[in-house]
Amino acid sequence: MPDKLPLNQKTLWHLALILVAVLLLIRLAMIAEKNKPLANQPIASPTTSTTTNKTASTTSTNKTAETLPAMLRKVLQAGRKLKTENRPLTLIIEPQAGVAPILAAIDNAKKSVDLVIYQLSDEQVEQALVAAKNRGLAVRVMLNPGYYGAQKFNHNAYAYFAAQNIPVHWTPAYFALTHQKTLIIDNQTALIMTFNLTPKYYAADRDFGVIDQAAADVAAIEKTFAADWQNNKTEAQATADLVWSPGAEADLVDLIDSAKISLAVYNEEMADKKIVVALKNAAERKVNVQVVMTDAKNWHTNFQTLAAAGAAIRTFSAKALLYIHAKMILIDDKKVFLGSQNFSSNSLQRNRELGIISTDQTIINSLADTFAADFANAATFAQ
Repeated sequence: MPDKLPLNQKTLWHLALILVAVLLLIRLAMIAEKNKPLANQPIASPTTSTTTNKTASTTSTNKTAETLPAMLRKVLQAGRKLKTENRPLTLIIEPQAGVAPILAAIDNAKKSVDLVIYQLSDEQVEQALVAAKNRGLAVRVMLNPGYYGAQKFNHNAYAYFAAQNIPVHWTPAYFALTHQKTLIIDNQTALIMTFNLTPKYYAADRDFGVIDQAAADVAAIEKTFAADWQNNKTEAQATADLVWSPGAEADLVDLIDSAKISLAVYNEEMADKKIVVALKNAAERKVNVQVVMTDAKNWHTNFQTLAAAGAAIRTFSAKALLYIHAKMILIDDKKVFLGSQNFSSNSLQRNRELGIISTDQTIINSLADTFAADFANAATFAQ
């Protein structure tokens, strides 16, 4: 502003500066509001799913490596990916995010990629792994073959990797299944997923993933991967927040028993007796137990048991546009379990599975919003 102006001109200058400052603040507020996380609503899709094993394929696309900021932008554009600043965990919410977080993680790997997966039929993921190997990265893939080693699943993916000279192993036959879904990047990051890499279901399934950068967790997951890779039958490497199967039943029962106020539960199955008893006991001690699942007659007896105890059971039809594949236990809106474990004795006690417990309130809030939307849109189970 000029030093010497008549009083009325100085006043106008001052007003102009104030107006510019106010407009700048409004613009910043608009940007902040635009980036604010919103409650997740189920996404309509013509794709439907069933509880049977799923296989699919998709056409491939050309991809180029992205910088980390570009990777995050791509994921945010693809769907709901909640970044927790200054925390070791990041939440992925499906079906919004699709496969973008997986492709971005592989494309941005610098040294190594290890993948263990129950079902893989995504050609984009397969090609991204080959591209990583061609960049000079160490790439290893473990695929589940079927119950106790029966050769039923993942043959196309296995043959593709073998033809591309990527080290690929079948998971150990001493597990009923390897139902784990984990991607390890550079021995620094682990993506712990509830979803398989089958593109036909990206648009329809409610699922979650956690990108874990906690050093102790990643080291434990990598050590367990190495043991399974070598068919070395040892106990999985434990940390304070990882939940491994075999042996997860007691951990999940303890989590349910710890609830004082509320339990919000997603799962694909409701078969394990001890889990059902723990949920029933929670409802009877006046914990607000809410369950959201895709309906199946196999679970009706246990649904009736839980409903009679006071639990609120909501279900989506098997033909609905949203399929509940997620495995979540949210305790008192303060602690959450996410993982690959279904509520069955095989999944908890005989499969190789992996889940994680978090107390990150930002993640918990987003999960609670997602669950509330699904609970509102599901139908009350009729006894």
